[in-house]
Amino acid sequence: MEPFTEIDQLVRRPGDERLPPLDRDLSPEERTAVNEFLSAAMPGLAADLKRLSERDEPAAAERYRRVFPRLQRALELRERNPELYQLVLGGLTARRAMMDQARGLSRMDKEAPDFGAKRRELLDTVDHLLSVSQQVRQIIAAEKVKDRAALVERIADWAVQHERDPGERRNDDREGTDRPERRRERGEPRDGERAGGPDDGDEPPPPRR
Repeated sequence: MEPFTEIDQLVRRPGDERLPPLDRDLSPEERTAVNEFLSAAMPGLAADLKRLSERDEPAAAERYRRVFPRLQRALELRERNPELYQLVLGGLTARRAMMDQARGLSRMDKEAPDFGAKRRELLDTVDHLLSVSQQVRQIIAAEKVKDRAALVERIADWAVQHERDPGERRNDDREGTDRPERRRERGEPRDGERAGGPDDGDEPPPPRR
């Protein structure tokens, strides 16, 4: 299983690559946001866009229109939680460095003089990435706690308002709602206590001896 997937999940959705291009040119602010993200996540693409902008602006504008919809999740995070977004950018940069270092190490002879030093560099990068990942998880957990608290408040407010407004209770009854608590409020017996019982007045069979 690939590590650090929680970072990817914050900035990518399944199927993002199949989204249609934007039907307008990006604003300067949107281009800046796209370049910032690509510099951390896909520096090769960021460099290509920069060169294309200098050489052929209409072609660059078209390329930005194709790229922008695929980054919506990342850019939404940028607006919603800038602290988490910056942490994610750092994580993407560190993960790219980890894979570059691992690629170089995989091609080295283990007996090479600098093999040990290169491996320590890789271990340091992985350790840093683990720290970033833990911070990301902590922020996500804190957001879930806040979301849950807000949901608890909304449900409690709804329940109080529902019981305060007799019109809503009458609507329940008109819609056929016949809950046990409603029957108790009206002083009606429970199902097992209804006259005649479940067999329309028949005597229950005698117990077996």
